[in-house]
Amino acid sequence: MSTRSHDPSEEFTRPAGAARGSFSACRRVEVLDIAVVAATINAGRCIAHSPMALCGHGGLDRCTGRRMTADRPALSVVTSGRNDDFGARDFVGRLNALVASLDRAALTMPRRSLEVVVVDWNVVLDRPPLRDALVAPEHVSLRVVEVPAEKHERAVGDSGRQFHEYAAKNVGVVRARSGRVLVVTSDVLVRSDLVRFCVRAPLGDRAFVRADRYDFQAPDAHDAQSESPEPRPFVANVRHGASPLGDIVFPVDPMLPRGRWPRTRRLRGERGSSVIWGPRGGLPNHFLRGAHTHQNGDFLCVSKAAWRSVGGLTEDPNIWLHGDSLFVAALLGANLRQVIYAKPGALLHEDHPRATDEEKGEGEATWPAWLQRIQEIIDGRVPPRLNPGAFGLEDEDLAEYTIT
Repeated sequence: MSTRSHDPSEEFTRPAGAARGSFSACRRVEVLDIAVVAATINAGRCIAHSPMALCGHGGLDRCTGRRMTADRPALSVVTSGRNDDFGARDFVGRLNALVASLDRAALTMPRRSLEVVVVDWNVVLDRPPLRDALVAPEHVSLRVVEVPAEKHERAVGDSGRQFHEYAAKNVGVVRARSGRVLVVTSDVLVRSDLVRFCVRAPLGDRAFVRADRYDFQAPDAHDAQSESPEPRPFVANVRHGASPLGDIVFPVDPMLPRGRWPRTRRLRGERGSSVIWGPRGGLPNHFLRGAHTHQNGDFLCVSKAAWRSVGGLTEDPNIWLHGDSLFVAALLGANLRQVIYAKPGALLHEDHPRATDEEKGEGEATWPAWLQRIQEIIDGRVPPRLNPGAFGLEDEDLAEYTIT
């Protein structure tokens, strides 16, 4: 029998005598947050007004009412990478830390709520594949989908890239077993309350969730057996304001209470505070209609149906940056509602060396053209579908492995 340890970053307390994983473990404020979102989104298919249903009582899928099983979890978390440490030191350590954070989150939810899908894109031949490098979790199901070199080469052509993040994420999404996906990068830690929100919020196919990102310094090593202190962020990455001139990166004093850390604030036309929701299609009188496009490749939760409706992330091999911003623009252009989970510190990112935009062929000189393209998609002047045909190697037979 496994020992369920307390997550020190957990924001919501458990009433005395309540069992871990029970719906009564939620603070009423969390239920109220979701209930208000439910009333605003009015997603139709979802039971929006029962606190018991909102907390996944009885192991039911939040929006379908069907009992969650290993074949249909409430949420599929999708990430991707390859075992070559490209762009990041100790990639496997980061990936295992992400899976561990999700495994801890599963302790606060009914069984079979979560699955994790890792896409090993362009599998490295001189190192162990990710399926052999991952530590098996106890409370979530973990699958690895492998994309071999020959399929990678066909996808990227002569672009020269060794890893195609956008296509890899599409591969995971189309193979996810849940009707709702949370797509993240492999170098983040997701706090349990944010995972719970993504599971329980009645988004239907008409809303998506974004979150601020908080960066912390990398430790010397990732050691799953060590008792390391809770990460202390030093930078907050928030949404643009009403204009493009506002700051979006703020220093964080980790000694301050978490509630005083910088975070996204609502704009005129939005509702809520710690959970901010806007109108369908965004805010016409604000920069980028209020889209939270800053560091948006690290976290986005949406239904599979909505993901498919805009054709997934662009798989153009010549687009190295801003493909995730195009995707958020496409969701707003398709008249979805943006929900921002603005509770500070819910999404943590381990800072690491990376190539500059200029080294990737982008930079300040190219940003105006990208900004125009993003705005045209949000405004509906360009169709929101990002891939004209099939995507995510949907018609390909790829090897899959369950990690136990």
